[in-house]
Amino acid sequence: MGNHEGIHISLLSGLLSHIGILDERKREYAGARGSRFAIFPGSALFKKSPTFVMAAELVETSRLWARVAARFDPLWAEQVAPDLVKRSYSEPHWSTKQGAVMAYEKVTLYGVPIIAQRRINYGRVDPVVARELFIRHALVEGDWRTHHKFFHRNRALLREVEELEARMRRRDLLVDDETLFEFYDARIGPDVVSERHFDKWWKEARRENPDLLDYDKSLLLSDDADDLDVSAYPKTWLHKGFELPLTYEFHPVAPGSAPDPSDGVTAEVPVLFLNQLDDAPFRWLIPGQRVEPGDRPDQVAAQAGPEELRPRPRCCPAGGCRPGVGLRSSRG
Repeated sequence: MGNHEGIHISLLSGLLSHIGILDERKREYAGARGSRFAIFPGSALFKKSPTFVMAAELVETSRLWARVAARFDPLWAEQVAPDLVKRSYSEPHWSTKQGAVMAYEKVTLYGVPIIAQRRINYGRVDPVVARELFIRHALVEGDWRTHHKFFHRNRALLREVEELEARMRRRDLLVDDETLFEFYDARIGPDVVSERHFDKWWKEARRENPDLLDYDKSLLLSDDADDLDVSAYPKTWLHKGFELPLTYEFHPVAPGSAPDPSDGVTAEVPVLFLNQLDDAPFRWLIPGQRVEPGDRPDQVAAQAGPEELRPRPRCCPAGGCRPGVGLRSSRG
């Protein structure tokens, strides 16, 4: 077959409506325009059943038979009839590995699927959608491996705001993804549809304005963050001359469910200092989470937010306190 490839390609150009793909379940071929046929028993291919065949003639007797048949490479049909094939695309998606938006292409000729599924670069098909997916997934969601410094600065600033949300036990301080998308959409060139296009565009754009794509913290914080008292949620805990770093975790659960053990505030204490600590102060909550003796339950609920609508004991010397700050030892 390899020695006669050119001849078969030439023959195929005149037999495009005489092609078929094997239907293994029915042991017959699905042909052009919905036809069904089988290879004639006298053919050398009758028992071999190649996936794709072309026939010099289709003869109908007891059924439709393909006579003078030969196997062919489906890529030949795409090559000789580029104007006759139909292409459809599905599942456009961002690929971190490729640095581009990819999709699956299906190619048919007279209804015969000559290419069932081929992964292609979607930027050449629909650059508008490809650009949007690039911005949303690579830049907004951060699903991108890149050396660009602005990207890493922006991710660090996002982590700061997320850490602030954990400290405040809230989920409404960081703006939504649509705000971040609009930020990039207004600044990035219209032809940027992939990592390669971005690198080329940014090489020129950053010369004029190196801070063009840098987030500002005011952009990331929603209007609900205007009245925050950050001092009530300290990052360190001073105890007997030791300044202990505090970490915050916010993992709300449904009422009646078991609490997440990592939820709350944790003080990191070097192992060498453990025997010098007094555990009594750690039974108090940090200022932002304390409940004053005069507070009503509805006031406590309002301060806690909808994610924390569950009873919790008051923190006062007379009534006793629940452990407010957990301890975690560290070496060093």
